[in-house]
Amino acid sequence: MSDISIDYQDIQGNSLAGFNKDHQTFLLVQFRDAPSARTWLATLVPRISPLSEVQDFNNLRRSMIARLGRAPRSLAVSWINIALSARGVDLLKSDGDDPLDDNAFNVGLAGGRADLLGDPPKRNEWKFGATDKTSADALVIVATDAAAHLRTVVRELRDGIKAANVKLLYTQKGHTLEGNLRGHEHFGFRDGISQPAVRGFTQPPKPGEPMIWPGQFVLGLPRQDDADPDQPLDPLPCPDWAKNGSYVVIRRLRQDVEGFWQHMKGEAARIGAGPEFPNIDCTRLASMLVGRWPSGAPFVLSPTSDNPELALANDFRFGDADAFPPVCPFAAHIRKVNPRSDPVEGGGPSSALTRRFLRRGIPYTDGPTDRGLIFVSYQSSIENQFEFVSRQWASNDVLPVSPPGEEAISGFDPIIGQNDENHRERSMMLFGHTGTAVDVILPRDFVTPTGGGYFFAPSISTLRRWTAE
Repeated sequence: MSDISIDYQDIQGNSLAGFNKDHQTFLLVQFRDAPSARTWLATLVPRISPLSEVQDFNNLRRSMIARLGRAPRSLAVSWINIALSARGVDLLKSDGDDPLDDNAFNVGLAGGRADLLGDPPKRNEWKFGATDKTSADALVIVATDAAAHLRTVVRELRDGIKAANVKLLYTQKGHTLEGNLRGHEHFGFRDGISQPAVRGFTQPPKPGEPMIWPGQFVLGLPRQDDADPDQPLDPLPCPDWAKNGSYVVIRRLRQDVEGFWQHMKGEAARIGAGPEFPNIDCTRLASMLVGRWPSGAPFVLSPTSDNPELALANDFRFGDADAFPPVCPFAAHIRKVNPRSDPVEGGGPSSALTRRFLRRGIPYTDGPTDRGLIFVSYQSSIENQFEFVSRQWASNDVLPVSPPGEEAISGFDPIIGQNDENHRERSMMLFGHTGTAVDVILPRDFVTPTGGGYFFAPSISTLRRWTAE
C-alpha cells in the first residue's frame, strides 16, 4: 500500500503534526447535561484547528528558518483542539453510534487504570482526574506563539464555557522553559527528541526516525505489522464515527528537581567510591539514568562526556550494538520506553514499533515546589501503547531487556517507572567495563502523577454532526 489517504481537513491538528507552541493551556471541562454540552461544543467546533492548517504553518515556519537561519519573529498563530472522555462521548454521540471498545479509555484513570499504572494510592494532591467527581468530560488544548495572545484566547473560551452552562473544572498552563533550558524539561535534559515518523505524512523523516503506519496514531488508517514493518495491517476496527480520531492521554507529572539532584549527588559519591565507576559525578550518573546527556546527546554515542553537537542525534541502536556490558544501561529511561533494536517479548526489534505513540507535552511551572511536565500522547490504543509502555517496560524491572542470567534484572525506569508495592523504592543496574553490576537506589518517586485523564479526539466532521443534531 503506497498511497495512504490522510484526510488533512478532518483530523485534528495536534495529533500527527503537533502544535509545538511555546505557550499552551489545557482546559478541563465537565458537562452538566447533553443539551448544554452540545450548545458549548457548537461554539467551539468552528475554532478547531485541522491537520491541514497546522501542517501548512509548520512547513512555512521550517522554510523560513532554513532561509533566515533563525526563527521568524513575526509569524504567529493560535490553535485549538478538543478531546472527550468516555462519559463525554456517551453524552454527545448520536443515537445508533456504537461505543468505543478500548477498555482503558472506558474505565479511565479514576475508574481503576491509575491503580493499574502503579500510581501512588494517595491522590489527595491530584488537581484533576483522581475521582469521578474531579474527572473532566472534555479536554480543550489551546496553543499560541505569544503568552499575551494565549491569555486572550483562554479568556474567550472561559466566557463561552460560562455562557453555555458547562463547568470549568481546572485550568493548567504550560510554557516552554527559557534561556539555556529552552527545549529541556525541569531536570535539565533536552526533551522530545525521539518521535516516530508517520508514513504518508512525515516528509522527509530524519535520520533514526522509524517509519510507522499512521493507523498506530489515528483510527481508520493502515496500521503497523510486527512481522512485516513495510506492509500494513488493515485499520483497527472501530465505529465509523471514530475514524480519523485518536485516543489522548494527559498526565500532570510533578518533578522534585531539588530532591532528584540532591539524591544524584549522594549516589554519585557512593558509587564513585567503588572500582567500577571511580569518581563519577552527578551529571554523568543522571545522564546514565536518562540515557542522554543534558544537551540531548545519546549516552551510547558519547559515554564519557556531553557533546552538544549530538544534541538532536537519534540515529543509533541498542541490541547487538550495545549488548553486554551495555554502555547505555538496560533500564535507562530512553531505552525502557523505546528499545529500538533491543529484542522485546513477543518478537524481534520491529515489535517495539507497534508500541510507539506521539508525544505532545510541555513543561509547567505553578510554583517553586510545583513544576514538571504536562505529558500528552496520541495513539490508536491506550492499552496497547501508552499503558503497555508504562506497565510492561517502564515499571517492570525485567522487561523489555535484561542482562544475561536467570536471576538478573535490569531494574525500573528511574525517571517514570513506578514500584506499585507498598513502598515506592526502586533500583536499576549499571554495569562497569568488567560486567560487574552496581545498583542505583531510588528511595522514592522524583516524578509523581498529580492529575490526568483518558480522552478521545474525534474527527472534525463527527463533532460537526454531533452538534448539528
